[in-house]
Amino acid sequence: MKKTIVLFVFGLLFFFTAFSGIGLSGALIALAIAALFFFFGWRSLPSKKKQTDKTETSNIPVSPSASPAPSISPAPVAPQYDFISFKLAGVTFKNGRKSRQSILRAIKFRDGEFADGVELELQPYEYEGQPAYGIFANGQQLGSVPKDMVSIIEENYSRILDFSNIEVYGGGRDENMNTKNYGCEVTLRLKKN
Repeated sequence: MKKTIVLFVFGLLFFFTAFSGIGLSGALIALAIAALFFFFGWRSLPSKKKQTDKTETSNIPVSPSASPAPSISPAPVAPQYDFISFKLAGVTFKNGRKSRQSILRAIKFRDGEFADGVELELQPYEYEGQPAYGIFANGQQLGSVPKDMVSIIEENYSRILDFSNIEVYGGGRDENMNTKNYGCEVTLRLKKN
């Protein structure tokens, strides 16, 4: 947030400098620099949107209730589904020539084929003789279920209905201007036991 404030402050400084009598060419340059600072300040504002796929995200059914007697409190409604969330492994690998990082970036900013949403799929495969599960978005692999979660997915595979959430995080640059990788967390919705 400090970075955003600093960018806006510099933008204001250059904006007011443009009107301080430095000549027409100096004013135009100062206005152009101010516009750049405002643009980068605007781009660095934290996004409040949460990325979700097209599936239902509510896990508590809403039902009409009769007016209860004053001394009796209504029983809590049990959740209709179980959920499993995990961060994907292998998000820095490539799918042939295409980087999974570029796919995650497109999902985060809803670019290209992800502008209308994300269709997620869980696909089992085998890795070094062990069971593994890949997570695919619109047919492209994003990553895999982490090794410590494979047994949980395997035990509950028949109960999995769909994905209820996807969140892409990271990206951009850190305070030392080093590139930060994108990461991804997904949530599976399961039938209640």
